[in-house]
Amino acid sequence: MQQDSLTIGKSVACAMATNKVEATEFEIVTEKPYKICSSADLLRYGKQFNDFVVVCPDAFAGLRRLWLRNMSFGELDIPNILSTCKLLEYLGLSHCDSGIHSVLQVEHAQLVELQVDNGKFERVELICLPELQRVTYTNWSSYEDPMYFGFVPQLSKLSLIKIGVGSQKTLELSQLLANVPSISELYLDFRSEKIWVIPECPKLLVPVLNKLQHVNLNHLPEGCDFAWTMFILEVAPSLKELCITVWDH
Repeated sequence: MQQDSLTIGKSVACAMATNKVEATEFEIVTEKPYKICSSADLLRYGKQFNDFVVVCPDAFAGLRRLWLRNMSFGELDIPNILSTCKLLEYLGLSHCDSGIHSVLQVEHAQLVELQVDNGKFERVELICLPELQRVTYTNWSSYEDPMYFGFVPQLSKLSLIKIGVGSQKTLELSQLLANVPSISELYLDFRSEKIWVIPECPKLLVPVLNKLQHVNLNHLPEGCDFAWTMFILEVAPSLKELCITVWDH
């Protein structure tokens, strides 16, 4: 762990101890960008961050926002980090994993927003997040449903973004969102590639999409006509806005 990080962590902890700091945010930037990181680099960055948390727990106890990039963790490291960051409201993970095809389980009493970009997780399981409202998942690498929603009673906005080339799994929204009847905003970005969402009959989708108000279908490939969107229109009586972008990349 670099001395600079230790100094910053202790300074933040001291400032928070005065009760004069309402909110803090850490954005951890690694020395190398992901494109030139080796597996050893990712493991080293993950260990450095874990050491930072262990040495400066008071700096993380009141943290509100945390964004991590380019790190590989052990199976229990991220849950341990979350348990230390008791007041965390936003968590961003970019090019992070706990080993190839690992399962990330997330539980937190205060987390409001989760963003995962290019994760190597086989599955992200949102076990118990009573305050969670917004989730974004970009370019997952799973061969199964990339997410599991457990107790997320306030989740209202879901963004799924993925290039479809090589995708082995198509998503059924009725199954993916079976425990999330409160979705009001749905953003699906296909990057003008393969469609990875299956149109389903209204009987299956009404229970999960009947509160939908805003839908954005972005970068649909050419040839995917308006009829494809009807399965959403038919089950969303409260829909206020529908945005569709067709794009030939």
